[in-house]
Amino acid sequence: MSGKKAKVERYRAPKRTGPEKEVAKGAQAIGPHSWRATFKHERNMCAWLIERLELLEPDLELYEDVRSGKEYACKMPHTRGRIDILAQDRHGGLVVIECKLGTAGPRALGQLLGYMGWVLEHLCTTGETVRGMLVVGRASKMLLCAVRAVPLPIAVYECPLRGKLERVEV
Repeated sequence: MSGKKAKVERYRAPKRTGPEKEVAKGAQAIGPHSWRATFKHERNMCAWLIERLELLEPDLELYEDVRSGKEYACKMPHTRGRIDILAQDRHGGLVVIECKLGTAGPRALGQLLGYMGWVLEHLCTTGETVRGMLVVGRASKMLLCAVRAVPLPIAVYECPLRGKLERVEV
């Protein structure tokens, strides 16, 4: 072995032509399984989304108390977690947003539900509710089945192209 590292070829999406190229102003069309290259890390996806919360829902704002709603730290028994985005809707209701690169399965829903429960217990007062949103590269069929079985308000969005979010009907 010569000690030289092998050069790794990076996937480059083919150039798009036609109507699918003009998805949204400033959108970058990329291959269906390569969109992850748009966001190198989940935190980049979250930062991009924080600047564009209106794509999810009009009047949605980042939650602010003594801490920012970005990567909101929460202590749970036996673990510590960070809510990717904690937002507040126009009625003052809290919205937990979990971002996942690539294809998301039922584990993403479990994580979201854990954060929603923590928010209900620690941030909501009596009578207040919390909603959840999953923003994923692609939602697996098992994830969508699991969301249908939960009697809580949870929305799923796919982000196949940078600049466009598509709500998935569940």
